Amino acid sequence: MTESWEKKVKKMLEEDLKNKTITNENGDLLLKGVKDEVKIVKGKELEKKARVLIQDKKEKKIDELLKKPKNPFKSMAIGEHGGHYYIGTMLYDEVKKRKCPAVVLDDGTCFVCWSEELSNEIKEEFNLNYRFELFDDCIDNLWSNQSILDFRNGVTPELDFKEMFEKIKNKNKELIYHVDDRIHSYISCDIISNYFYPLFNAKGRTYFQAEFGSGKSRQSLIYQKLSFNSLFASNISPASFERVIESTGGTIIVDNFDNCNEDLKRAILQCIEVYYKKGGKNIKADGQGKVKNKPIAFNGYSPLVINNIIGLPEVTESRCNKIQMLRTDKKNIVDIKIKDDDPFWNLTKDNLHVLALQRWKEVKEIYQNLEIPELSARDLERAEAVLTIAKAIGEETYREVLDFLLENNEQQSIRELHDDWEFIVYEYLNESLQEEEKDFKVKDIAEAVAHKIIKSDSTAKKDKDGFSRFAGKVLGNVGIFKKKTIHGWVHYHIKRKDLTKMIQIKKFDKYITLPHPTSPTPPNNTHNTPNIWNNKNNEENEEDKIGLKKKIN
Repeated sequence: MTESWEKKVKKMLEEDLKNKTITNENGDLLLKGVKDEVKIVKGKELEKKARVLIQDKKEKKIDELLKKPKNPFKSMAIGEHGGHYYIGTMLYDEVKKRKCPAVVLDDGTCFVCWSEELSNEIKEEFNLNYRFELFDDCIDNLWSNQSILDFRNGVTPELDFKEMFEKIKNKNKELIYHVDDRIHSYISCDIISNYFYPLFNAKGRTYFQAEFGSGKSRQSLIYQKLSFNSLFASNISPASFERVIESTGGTIIVDNFDNCNEDLKRAILQCIEVYYKKGGKNIKADGQGKVKNKPIAFNGYSPLVINNIIGLPEVTESRCNKIQMLRTDKKNIVDIKIKDDDPFWNLTKDNLHVLALQRWKEVKEIYQNLEIPELSARDLERAEAVLTIAKAIGEETYREVLDFLLENNEQQSIRELHDDWEFIVYEYLNESLQEEEKDFKVKDIAEAVAHKIIKSDSTAKKDKDGFSRFAGKVLGNVGIFKKKTIHGWVHYHIKRKDLTKMIQIKKFDKYITLPHPTSPTPPNNTHNTPNIWNNKNNEENEEDKIGLKKKIN
């Protein structure tokens, strides 16, 4: 046995000897008065015994650890943990001149990290496993100490969703012009929802697109003053982006995205596209010294508000609730200064913290039971958080915000169709399939729609080739469209009933007139939109096309 093994065996034997459980055949303790020859023999026996003891202890330790639930990293800034809702803050010890991270629970309990080495109540008593303490220097307006003290002492009154909603909405209407009054309701619900976002599986981004001078920066400033742990993205370096988000759990405000540097733009786009859903992670090499380049999965799920002039990539925009703003000459709105010392901002923000701790269980229950048959897939993901808060405020607000989002989604869909290649494929097939079934060659489809897909004469061949490959994938991925080869060319055998089914699945039936209605009842106006692209000999269709393009532009 090696020296290290002897030490282990001796320690285990000493423990057993205390209980008088290890003896030789004569009843003597094994390590007392034995000859060297016997000691070697007995040593092997003891080694075997010790190995069994060590294995037993190992198995018990494994079972003990497996009984404990996994404890992944969470943000110490805000969240649900151990049956409680908590909000993080930072306390300042003036005597020892140091900061002490702390979390305040919904029942007023406060856990403090007095010292990471000596006493961390957050991890040891509350059992919250966090990676970064709260980067309070990044945040302009944390929950105030006085409000926390009042909440812990039970002197804060019970707050009402509708009252908070009305105050925020009225303030927003006072300072910002929107062409549709329902936008103010959406914004108020959106700001409130930022204090409850850990309860939702997804949080759609709010995107304001507007020309210069339309008030988009003023609107972003109001979000910054009222949203949870808000901070401007322009103040965050790309290298620290994920750490700041995971630490603060904050609402990221992206003002004038067009002016951001390219590295920051990439970080922001990734944040929008990946982190809009809970569980979205960005894995990066991190660390120093021996752990340099160790992969770390950052959790960047948090609210985000963005504005710009020239638009966003299609994939990015699909994660956003998009609002377009217009210029106004209403001097009673645009000339009002947003005063930093207005007590409304800090008081409202303090009350929103308290509201979250008081009413989080109610919001969670509404969210879990919320059914929105009018929305599905990503449209539903984008809207659920805001609609949950609207439901908590009242049925009238819920219907108002839902109607706005439905109309907004409709307008956004129409604007995207003018260059949607998949829509162009299905629209062409719908117009060309006059009989019950027909064979289509991809090359013929590309030639027929060339005027829609070719950007310029110099790119004509490239555009048609690209569209042909795309159309082939679109049709090839539909199992009910049968593929066959005729004279060396791939054709797709398409039946009218199958095409109609796919158009409805894709929800293109809102913009394509189907020749064979599937229901005996007359379709409504939404589903009877005339052909918006082809049939140039039809004057009515041409007028619809021109009108739609004006809307798009």
